[in-house]
Amino acid sequence: MKLFTGLKYYRVTGATNAKLPYDRVMAMQRANEHAAHFSEGRESQVRHLCGYGFNPVIFSAFDAELFGHWWFEGTCWLDIMVRKLYDSRNVRLATPSECNSAYSTGNNIVLHPSSWGEGGYNALWIGERNHYFYRHLHSMAERMARLKERDPGPGLRSSLMQRAANQAAKEMLLAQSSDWPFLIEKGRASEYAERRVRGHIHNFDRLLSMAEGVDSDIALLRELEDRNNVFAWLNAGE
Repeated sequence: MKLFTGLKYYRVTGATNAKLPYDRVMAMQRANEHAAHFSEGRESQVRHLCGYGFNPVIFSAFDAELFGHWWFEGTCWLDIMVRKLYDSRNVRLATPSECNSAYSTGNNIVLHPSSWGEGGYNALWIGERNHYFYRHLHSMAERMARLKERDPGPGLRSSLMQRAANQAAKEMLLAQSSDWPFLIEKGRASEYAERRVRGHIHNFDRLLSMAEGVDSDIALLRELEDRNNVFAWLNAGE
């Protein structure tokens, strides 16, 4: 019987079924080498860019699915790499908020679309199988924006309605997850992905009605707060 133990039995040994046993010590040595290579590359890049007379910001985006899944030591590599950059004299780790405060000119930052998908563009996420629900996702965002712009009368300031607005925002973000259209377009667990999207859209509609004072279902609100408890810091009024 196959059981998931969280342990890795074999190493990557090329295109063969004769896999060699996994060597944790060797794997960690390689992860450390790769982390050093990455951090040294960023230090070299920063020194080069500083030669142009400005302090650069380097944004490194990673596909989180790779860490621990396709790349077993990926989480270890990430930990080692961050620690090396933390101790660096030339590179300082920063949050997006810190960069925005340091470099903002008072104007809103416009993020341009980009994709790591097939062909380098977004066709995989807006395909024949999944394009139909984007009108619902755009409608959700527009309704949330209108709710935020409304004059908050005494009713909207109630704790219950604020909770409903916060949970509606969470359901909207969960519905917007890029995994769902990817799975649907690829035909991988597409029924589950479609069920999740439709469920979050349905939850959003009910919750927004509560936030607008049209509906009230405390039991549903509590259930969703417990089941879809993500982004605990989120405040829909900010």
